Amino acid sequence: DATDPVNPDTDDDGITDGDEKQEGTDPTKKDTDEDGIDDGVEKTDKTDPLKSDTDSDGVSDGDEKEDGTDPLNTDSDEDGVSDNQEKLDTTNALDRCSFVLNNQQEIPDAIWNSTDCDNDGITNSTEISNGTDPLVYDEPTPVASPIAGVWNLTDGVINDGTGTLYI
Repeated sequence: DATDPVNPDTDDDGITDGDEKQEGTDPTKKDTDEDGIDDGVEKTDKTDPLKSDTDSDGVSDGDEKEDGTDPLNTDSDEDGVSDNQEKLDTTNALDRCSFVLNNQQEIPDAIWNSTDCDNDGITNSTEISNGTDPLVYDEPTPVASPIAGVWNLTDGVINDGTGTLYI
């Protein structure tokens, strides 16, 4: 046993050697899982001192703490894209409206659904339901026309003699 018999916390990580042995952490290493966060801090933060990536999103607890993301949540901003994917995409994992739509693999939360990321007056969830991009303002939207077919219109006026449709 490499612990110091006269020091109750050999590695000075804030957890006694006895508790570390009982919990499975290394009483001679401040950071058992080598994620950049001392075991005592991980215990306080409720992250796993035996697992370098507590939420298994591909970003270590130490990097998440440095980035300001949540090491207990795979998608810190709840936009449906994991923190790791946002890191790979170089988008902001703390901004609900900063993501690559095609990389949305998780279900976004209710706040994201009710947000209007492109400020066009249509919520994100409605845009997704309509098949439009919640990140693109003034995207051409399929509009049923009195003239046969479906037309992609961004602005204009249609008058079929029974009324006028302003787009």
